[in-house]
Amino acid sequence: LDSTCGQIVGALDRELKSPSRLPLLISGVCGGADTALCAALVHDRGPILILTGTERDAARMTAALNAENIPAAVFPGREPVLYNIAASRSAEYERLKVLLRLRRGELRAIAAVPGDALGYTMPPEILALAGFELHTGGETDPAVLDESLAMFGYARCEMAEAPGQYARRGGVLDILPSVSL
Repeated sequence: LDSTCGQIVGALDRELKSPSRLPLLISGVCGGADTALCAALVHDRGPILILTGTERDAARMTAALNAENIPAAVFPGREPVLYNIAASRSAEYERLKVLLRLRRGELRAIAAVPGDALGYTMPPEILALAGFELHTGGETDPAVLDESLAMFGYARCEMAEAPGQYARRGGVLDILPSVSL
């Protein structure tokens, strides 16, 4: 199957003749062969976005690619918020985590349904700036820390209980990170 996929990728390359002919639309590939074809494309072209019909198909594709030692992740959709509350931001954090992993070169493929992939997200140049590091034993000006955390969307609370919240009591700082690095 691998040689067949290699032949298909070679035929696609000859047909397309340039990267300007991307993206590729490939349909009608039977179950299992779609994973092999995507794996061949990843090896040939580098990171790819795979659009699937359902979230279940995206999860199946990433599981199959990960089983082949090809780092892949699902780019999740957003949770609808119908009123302004301090709702769970877990979907946003998962989306951000996938983008950060892609930016760091940790992913070779991302699978998503079209609506999730086409949604607005943070531009790469902003994502590159959106972070700072704290080190055990290090010192940071509390006012600068408060300003930085607020700029990155953290909410100051009496007690940090959910991702994206922080609490400061004297010299003690509790931060519940929105994305684990």
